[in-house]
Amino acid sequence: MAKIGAVIVAAGLSSRMEAFKPLLPFEDSTISKHIVELLIQSGINPVLVVTGYRGDELEAHLANTGARFLRNEKYRETQMFDSIKMGIEAIADECDRIMLMPVDTPAITSKTFRQVAAVDADMVRTTYGGEPGHPIMLKVDVARELCCYTGDRGLRGAMESSGYTITNVNVHDCGVNWDVDTKEQYQALIGWNYRRWRGYPIHPHAGTRLNVQRRSRMCLRTIISWFGSRKRIEGIG
Repeated sequence: MAKIGAVIVAAGLSSRMEAFKPLLPFEDSTISKHIVELLIQSGINPVLVVTGYRGDELEAHLANTGARFLRNEKYRETQMFDSIKMGIEAIADECDRIMLMPVDTPAITSKTFRQVAAVDADMVRTTYGGEPGHPIMLKVDVARELCCYTGDRGLRGAMESSGYTITNVNVHDCGVNWDVDTKEQYQALIGWNYRRWRGYPIHPHAGTRLNVQRRSRMCLRTIISWFGSRKRIEGIG
């Protein structure tokens, strides 16, 4: 069986969000912890988080998850693809394939991770509704070659100019396209996730329905207060 690792990029400034995205609440955890734990539960190992801005804080927050860390000290002057390359180089010797994704895509399901992991191809990319999404998975030799790309189009440019075939995997999971760059996108994600789990916005197995609803309403009010917004999330009383 192929050994699959993952690189999660979490080095950026979160400048458009006006808050530190990796530590924002999501379900019964935070964006970063949720995605790390879901990957590990899906059999992905190692999971490497490339940190940068507020790196000490994020690494302390994830210290007991089983994740590893690599610091991009030049996060203010580098791009996401630079952090991806650092991550690939750090775990390539331990893996047959490597999944790649930014930290701000917490709505991806474990079923999607397993579906991607089951595909034996040089480059695998999820799609939903015809649009490409995350995670992306590369065979390790391909990943190493992509690290030599010097163009200005990041990972997508490296993949499309590599000469390797991109195998698209259509998934029934719109979370693959849902990243959060602004507070409005984040609030929309929280409301959508509430409706997706039909009243279980924290976690579908966390206690009774009543207790979960009470906890989740408190969480949502905290989120809204955090951003100083008085708008109600659609569908939440």
